[in-house]
Amino acid sequence: MSFQDINWDLLQNQIHQSNADFSEIFKLPNWIISFSGGADSVLALATLISLHRYKNIPRKIIIFYLDHGEKFSIEEQNSRNKIFDLYNSILKNEHNIELEIKFFKKNVHLIARKIKTSFEYTGSQLRLRLLKNIVKNFPDSIITTGHNLSDWYETVIMRLNRGCSPDKLVPLELFKNSFSKFYPLAKITRDEVRNLCRYYHLPYWDDPGNTGNKNMRARIRNISEITNPSGLRKTAENFIIHFSQQNPIDKYKHIIITTREHREYRIALKELQLIKNSDTLIQSIFKELSLWPQSASIKNGLKNKSFHFQAYHMEIENWNGTHYMIFRRGLSRLPGLYKHCETNIITGDQISKKYFIQLAYGKKIISKIFSENKISKRQRKLVICTLSEENKNEIIKLDMRNIGLKTYSKYTG
Repeated sequence: MSFQDINWDLLQNQIHQSNADFSEIFKLPNWIISFSGGADSVLALATLISLHRYKNIPRKIIIFYLDHGEKFSIEEQNSRNKIFDLYNSILKNEHNIELEIKFFKKNVHLIARKIKTSFEYTGSQLRLRLLKNIVKNFPDSIITTGHNLSDWYETVIMRLNRGCSPDKLVPLELFKNSFSKFYPLAKITRDEVRNLCRYYHLPYWDDPGNTGNKNMRARIRNISEITNPSGLRKTAENFIIHFSQQNPIDKYKHIIITTREHREYRIALKELQLIKNSDTLIQSIFKELSLWPQSASIKNGLKNKSFHFQAYHMEIENWNGTHYMIFRRGLSRLPGLYKHCETNIITGDQISKKYFIQLAYGKKIISKIFSENKISKRQRKLVICTLSEENKNEIIKLDMRNIGLKTYSKYTG
């Protein structure tokens, strides 16, 4: 068995994405899909296959599934396994596709109780963490999920009940984070997804966990009905337009420098000081970096324009004599380190207060030179220090060319 020949242009209209640009997807060799066997993930997979056939370029498809450890009857387990086996065999017969299965099992209910969070939130965080680990092994990849308009509708109700800021109500767009995530069903409801599965004769599995009253989303799903999909689509589009206009990052993107991995934002300090709503811009940047102020210490750090919170950093750095405010997550890529095999060479991050250099006006402590020039701990790894053979605490040459600053040499006059 194989997928029927689904016309891509027709499918684009059916999922209300006829005006979307899919050209960037074809450039990526690895497609990851979160697959559960339900109608949403089945139609999302069918969309990927249709896209693949449209260009028919060799690529790798990684099927990701997280078993939440819920107890099902033997019949339900067999039903799920049949769906997995069916689509596994279909993909193996598909031309120019290298298939890989990533199957994980976690007791989500138990983990949720231990960390005192909801079942839905725990499951989503586990899926996100596992998917990030997969992406590390498969660079140049895109993650596809079957999230649809009904999922957004239910999420809005849940978040309104918990209390949230307006930006948390923004619906999913087709692409997120510069083509790292793909939501092909973002503009159609769950009922429309099922109708399309029946239209294309795509078998799917109904997860019993989605129909009971075990979790909040299931309870909302049971009592809430979407009677006007076109009206909900229009509302979602209006939300996206409104919040894209309000995003300070878009407004100031002409002065913001970003790294390729979108893990670092850099703004010239002079430019930042001219912005009236700089606090709003900084908060928006950290939202993009996946950090939202949750504690007083983080809020104070944002206010003081300097903090280090686990993997997140905000500090001033001096590059080529220009001071930049750096916002970053994790260890972004740096310019190549100056490597030297001599034993009397150390890098600036190894410098303590005891190291000094003899200048024309007297001894100067190296750590003071670093602080005066606003050289961050990260930049110090790029500074090359040559030790004196006579005194191991004396530096005879301080080479800061890797960060665009001048070199200090021992004064011998």
